[in-house]
Amino acid sequence: THPDDAAIVKAIIAMAHGLQMKVVSEGVETAAQLEFLRQHGCEQYQGYIFSKPLPADKIVARLKRK
Repeated sequence: THPDDAAIVKAIIAMAHGLQMKVVSEGVETAAQLEFLRQHGCEQYQGYIFSKPLPADKIVARLKRK
């Protein structure tokens, strides 16, 4: 929601892509953040929008459900 923050994120994504790297965004919490990242070429995401942190055994069970 802040223009300076958006500019920093876009610059980081562009720099990573310029170095032939994929981008993983951490701490994604809202649909608006996820959409912004998708629109600007971020390839992978993690954060509370998908799941709270889980113990290893719960992660395996959750992945099997999908």
